[in-house]
Amino acid sequence: MIGGMRSSETLDDEHLLDSLKAATPGPPEPGVILLFSSGAPTLGVIPLERGAIEVGRGEIAGVSIDDKRMSRAHAQITFDGHTWTVRDLGSRNHTMADGQEVSGSASVPVHKLVRTGTSLFLLTADS
Repeated sequence: MIGGMRSSETLDDEHLLDSLKAATPGPPEPGVILLFSSGAPTLGVIPLERGAIEVGRGEIAGVSIDDKRMSRAHAQITFDGHTWTVRDLGSRNHTMADGQEVSGSASVPVHKLVRTGTSLFLLTADS
């Protein structure tokens, strides 16, 4: 037995995903998932309120981010129901969107990942 499962058992990912969706009533709620921060893997779910969120060092929606390379107001992430965009808010250590640096105050489209300081966020249409 490995981790509570027999070695012959397999986890049906699609079945598990369907079960989780069924257990979460209501329409999808977009948000960002904090995956990595301050040199360590971490997990924090931050829902978007009114289609936007400002990320930075400190607490965001109950998720504490103690990333010394982040500004207190580092970047803004928005979702209009179809497209994600990110805008750097004048941070010293820049913002990256899908591996590309976000320059100036322009909003740029982003598909999956945003990095601010040493923190990495995954964008999801349903957090």
